Amino acid sequence: KAVTDVTIQNLRITGFSGQGLIAFGSDNLQVANVEVDHSADVGVFSKAGTRSAFVSDRVHDNGGAGIRVSDSSGFTITRTTSYRNHDGVLILDSVQGSITHAVLAGNCAGLAVIDTADGVATGDITVRENAVVANSRYCPAGEAPSESGVGVGLLGTTAMVVMDNLIADNVGHPDPNTGERAQFGGGALLLLDATDLTGGAAPTQNRVTGNLFAHNEPADVVTDGTG
Repeated sequence: KAVTDVTIQNLRITGFSGQGLIAFGSDNLQVANVEVDHSADVGVFSKAGTRSAFVSDRVHDNGGAGIRVSDSSGFTITRTTSYRNHDGVLILDSVQGSITHAVLAGNCAGLAVIDTADGVATGDITVRENAVVANSRYCPAGEAPSESGVGVGLLGTTAMVVMDNLIADNVGHPDPNTGERAQFGGGALLLLDATDLTGGAAPTQNRVTGNLFAHNEPADVVTDGTG
């Protein structure tokens, strides 16, 4: 049965060897004004949830994503600050969500929305009025491809709306040990087929409009012609 109607607020979670906060199979989870930092893995991890809301949280210096939402529907992330993580926000195989008024800075990727081979579409998510800046760290491949310089990465997504965001100062860097370019990088906004990287889908019906791009290297927007 789902864990229902849980509120976690006004709390700091710091320095754990795995995830800082994990919710599995929740419905109507509210995480508000929570700081999660210096966890070895994901800061806040919600899996198989419905109607989850993350409001005014601060997640930083975590070994995995600041916030990760997987296999979920109906989520909201708003007024959240996520910095110096692997990904600021990572969305996997999830639908019907929104990410608004967030600051995603100093990560390897600010926001990554990724479809994998599970057969469930990833998308119907609105990304609006966020500041996605200086996500220029290099993160080696692990569960995900290697990443660097990604502001917003859309991999195999369906019906995304990316609108009225500031996407600036995202600069890709190579692996400091080998000099190889990141697998997931090369542009501040990526719209790519997921088939080869994750076994997911080709992108379709995505809309990117009204965003301000500035000082991104090597490119502002990269697509591979699919979708």
